[in-house]
Amino acid sequence: MARQQFTAEVKREAVRLLERGDKPTTQLSAELDVPRNRLYKWRDALHTHGEQAFPGQVGRSLRKEGSEWTFLRKCTLIPTLV
Repeated sequence: MARQQFTAEVKREAVRLLERGDKPTTQLSAELDVPRNRLYKWRDALHTHGEQAFPGQVGRSLRKEGSEWTFLRKCTLIPTLV
């Protein structure tokens, strides 16, 4: 199984949803298909390092990353294209 990789944008959006608290973390984790502990690690990294969290992931294209495109649609960051 290939390792999941996400851009800084995706990680920040997941943390935003986590901190918004509209859903329990377990539910959010299942909906986004991201392990719960990874959401917490992303949150901690963002709080510790701010804008410097998640370096080296700026240049990836979302259109080329099918799993990230799906992830962002799940987060409702990007509407589904018709």
